[in-house]
Amino acid sequence: MKRFMIVCLLVMTFSSSAFSDEIPPGIRYVKASDEINMKAQKKLERVFSQTSVKLDDLFGRNVTCGPLPWAQIKNMESLRNHKVIAANFVIPLSNGSVQTLEGAVFRTKEEISAFCRTMEGYLKTGGPYRIRKPNAEELQIYWAMIPYDIEEPIFVADNKDHKLLLHFMGDSASVFWIGDLQGMKRAKSRQSY
Repeated sequence: MKRFMIVCLLVMTFSSSAFSDEIPPGIRYVKASDEINMKAQKKLERVFSQTSVKLDDLFGRNVTCGPLPWAQIKNMESLRNHKVIAANFVIPLSNGSVQTLEGAVFRTKEEISAFCRTMEGYLKTGGPYRIRKPNAEELQIYWAMIPYDIEEPIFVADNKDHKLLLHFMGDSASVFWIGDLQGMKRAKSRQSY
């Protein structure tokens, strides 16, 4: 019994320290309950396990599109007749300068529906998706772009062509930020405050 307790203690210590290493220093990260994370993960698994991805149930009243998908989809015909709010991401670089990348915010039901259809086309390549927690580098990339704390649930849906970071509202009912981190490199991390 004593040996079993020691093994359990070691496993718990190893697994908790392994996870905490994934949160880089300086990033303000707030964990959610297992129940909330599981609800969000199941929602993503349902959406991304379909033969063709359907995003309708993923977003709520507002959604922000990160720089990489926006650069690829912003000139698509399906979005031209919608008033989209620009979202500028100011990213500090290691040489002391900054880079500004363009994204977009969608707020009305019609805008979000058009965004879903356009993103579904963007996501057709790369094969099946895997749902997982973001790694340290992905958290650093996202942290450099946002002015708020990272609060779970947050996941990555990836395949060979895409590495989508999806940040949920705290209740895990809807995604408010989606970006494709495929090919993005870690920028100089902003300081926490």
